[in-house]
Amino acid sequence: MKNLIKKIYIFAFTIILLPIAAIAGESGPYISGALGASFLDYSSFENYGQYSQTNKVKYNTGFDGSVAAGYKFEKGFRSELELGYDNNLISFVNNSPTQATGRTDMFRTMINNTYDFYSHNGMDIYTGFGLGVGLTNVNNIGQINGSVITGHDTLGLAQGILGTDYDIAPRTQLFINYKYLTNIGGDPSYTDALGDKLHTDYRSSIVEVGLKYSFGAPASHDTREVPITPPPMPKSSLSDEMPPAVEHERVNKSRSYLAFFDFNSSKLTPDAVRIIKSAALDIKKGFITHIEVTGHTDTVGSDAYNMRLSQKRAEAVKHELVKLGIKSKEITLFAKGKRELLVPTPDGVKEAQNRRAEIVYTLE
Repeated sequence: MKNLIKKIYIFAFTIILLPIAAIAGESGPYISGALGASFLDYSSFENYGQYSQTNKVKYNTGFDGSVAAGYKFEKGFRSELELGYDNNLISFVNNSPTQATGRTDMFRTMINNTYDFYSHNGMDIYTGFGLGVGLTNVNNIGQINGSVITGHDTLGLAQGILGTDYDIAPRTQLFINYKYLTNIGGDPSYTDALGDKLHTDYRSSIVEVGLKYSFGAPASHDTREVPITPPPMPKSSLSDEMPPAVEHERVNKSRSYLAFFDFNSSKLTPDAVRIIKSAALDIKKGFITHIEVTGHTDTVGSDAYNMRLSQKRAEAVKHELVKLGIKSKEITLFAKGKRELLVPTPDGVKEAQNRRAEIVYTLE
């Protein structure tokens, strides 16, 4: 009864964490799928009944598959819901008079939390942990205590995670990870032909290879050259201070406004809000044929991360324009990442003037 209560608590904990994971992410949602191998450790089937005996069960390398949905945080944290399945065939049972038979299956539901502790040129290395519940099935495992064991049980699970992923296309990453999965809160148990309980454990090493698709990445990678004649600006490429928001005229009856952002942020500053209000007022005065908002970043971080950040900056500006009465359908968004720098710098340099979003509108 106590084990059942523990399992109910663990399941409830998993369900509570799910909505938290769904609202906490700032960088956007993703989905993933993976296939791999399961290396289930030796299991000890211990009988505490009238014929006390311990049977060691050895497994062959098995199959693993999983799918997940989650959110990636701004600072490299991720939280996800994982659904997985493992299958391992029996290769050896000691004290068995016949050839070993059977298999063990595991269906698992996990909440995983990971952190990218290293990121460079589109590659992330991460570590983390997961908690959840699993349903184990033993099918015709024998012989143990002179009988073949078949049954199922529910157990709490915990796992450690170490992995790496790499950007292979916009929004898409290839990843490989290692997981060590073990039962917590009580051992699974099954009943033999004599009615005695057989207690065992579940420990497995899992290696997976898969693909991850992010919905938070930019929907457009437009590379059109936009002619612009910016006003002179200071050349303090190492400065991390916010420059004043800038507005300037463009050729061909176009006008451009620049709104700047803090480092590694898509939150609008008071200066940026002031400039967006000026742009909205001017847009309402004339007959506008086209409005574009283009997000940019400095050169700190990977290409993929900066593309996502520049998209978020463009979206933040659009959201503010819509609040000020500009129709959403009239605004087209673009994301440039760390391309088309206003102040040219080497890779990895903080430059406040490059952290910007440009509002461009064309007059009739």
